[in-house]
Amino acid sequence: PGRTPGRTPGRSFTPSEKEEGCKQVFIGNLSFNVDEDTIRGAFKDCGTITSIRFGEDRETGEFKGFGHIEFEETEATDKAVAMAGTEIMGRAVRVDHTTGASNTPGRTPGRTPGRSFTPSEKEEGCKQVFIGNLSFNVDEDTIRGAFKDCGTITSIRFGEDRETGEFKGFGHIEFEETEATDKAVAMAGTEIMGRAVRVDHTTGASNTPGRTPGR
Repeated sequence: PGRTPGRTPGRSFTPSEKEEGCKQVFIGNLSFNVDEDTIRGAFKDCGTITSIRFGEDRETGEFKGFGHIEFEETEATDKAVAMAGTEIMGRAVRVDHTTGASNTPGRTPGRTPGRSFTPSEKEEGCKQVFIGNLSFNVDEDTIRGAFKDCGTITSIRFGEDRETGEFKGFGHIEFEETEATDKAVAMAGTEIMGRAVRVDHTTGASNTPGRTPGR
C-alpha cells in the first residue's frame, strides 16, 4: 500500500520564494484525465485566471502530469499556493510559485533557449544519470513524468543531508537500458517546476542510497 503524493498529515509544505509581481503558479501531480475546466473550477476563488497551460511531450503531445496557471493579479498566486495538497480528481496536487524563466507565453515549458551544456564522458554500460537544480518541492511522480520517454526507469533516488535528512536539490535516475541515459542527458536545461534542470552521466561512485524529499 502506498500513500497519495502531496500534503500529508504532519508534513509541512514550504513554497519557493515568490518573485515580485509573479502571476503564475506551477501545478503538479495532476490526474492524466484532468482538463482545463476542472482546473478553472478548483482555482476560481483564488482570482481571475488568464491562461492555463499543460506540460506536454514535445514530440508526441502527450500530457506529462503538470501545468501552469496564470492569473490577472499577483495576489492570486498566494491563494493558489496555499491550496497545495488539495485533492483534484483524487490526487493531492502540488502548487508552487514559478520563476520568470517559466513565463513563456503560449508554449509548454521546455529547454531554456541559448543554454549550452557539455555532458561528462559516459562510462560503458552506464544506466544512471545525475539530476540537479531541482525544485525543493519536486516528487518522484514529477520526475517519472518528465523522463518517462527516455526509457524504463527502475529507480529514482533523491540526495539528502546525512544528518538532517533534508533534501539537497539533486538526485539520480536509474534506467533499465544504457541507451536511456543518452536521451535523459539530452534533456539538460529542460524546465521542471520552473527550474532548468541539470542532467549528466554519473560514475559508479554516485550509486548512493537516498530517499524521497520531505519523507
